[in-house]
Order: sequence, then C-alpha cells, then structure tokens
Amino acid sequence: MILHTTISSIPSRVLLTYHAPLEGGLMDIPVPEHFEIEQVQDVHGRPAKWLDRKMTPADEERIIRMAFESLDNILAKD
Repeated sequence: MILHTTISSIPSRVLLTYHAPLEGGLMDIPVPEHFEIEQVQDVHGRPAKWLDRKMTPADEERIIRMAFESLDNILAKD
C-alpha cells in the first residue's frame, strides 16, 4: 500500500506492508499493529532516506492510522 502524506510538512509517499492476521478467532480482525512502514519515498517515488530520518514517532503513528483507516474503509465496502 502506498500512502501520499507529509513528513515534517514535506510531501511524500510511504510504502507500507500489511501483515494479514491468521484466519479464525479474534486474530483475523485487522488492527494498526499489522502495518509496517517499509520505505519512505519522495513525491516521485524515489527512496528518500533523508526524509525517513525526519519522521517522528507521531508521524509514524499518524501514517499507520491513515493506512488502517483506508483498509477499514475498503473492508466496510465489501
């Protein structure tokens, strides 16, 4: 999943991976902890380690929350 966002007020893209939980029981309910930020990119899609270093814990939490809400919206439509 790629999200268009900002980091330190700089437009950016963030590549995230969603680790699907095991099926059955409560573990198959998506939660924000199932997301992992794989790469921070500039607006052109190029890896941007300099921008990754500017990411604060609050940025990371906001980005993962945005990804979770996007997935939740997709699942709600099914």
